[in-house]
Amino acid sequence: MAKLSSEENKKELVKYRDLILATLSYLRNKSSNIFSESYEEKLREQTLEHFEKGRLAKLKKWFRDLSEWQRESEDVAFDDFLREETGYHVNIVVDFEIRIKAIIARKEIKNETEYREVLSKVDQLCQADKWDADEVAKLNALLLNFEND
Repeated sequence: MAKLSSEENKKELVKYRDLILATLSYLRNKSSNIFSESYEEKLREQTLEHFEKGRLAKLKKWFRDLSEWQRESEDVAFDDFLREETGYHVNIVVDFEIRIKAIIARKEIKNETEYREVLSKVDQLCQADKWDADEVAKLNALLLNFEND
């Protein structure tokens, strides 16, 4: 992946800060007290701190973590909410599939985040009525290789 220019990095920082803050609002409004008010406030403060310190990787990871349930449940209202609140068109299901395809294409899981996403994909496939055994086998092989490294 190419290194972002300073201007591109700033835009990405703003994007992920805004997406996280909107996600926290969505979770507060749509879920019954998923976080206590004090914990949510702490997450908001830490998000702003990571933004100020330029921690783009951390913000991206937080967004993926916070939006995982919405992705797994294919909550299209979440994507709509993000677009209305932030102006960013995000399709968390499509973005997830793109990340999985990239991992399969390179034939390697590089880190714990990718490991968890591949594991989630295997779970998703195995719960489907019809699933591709070859794809599950490929993903399981990637998981085993990562575990054995």
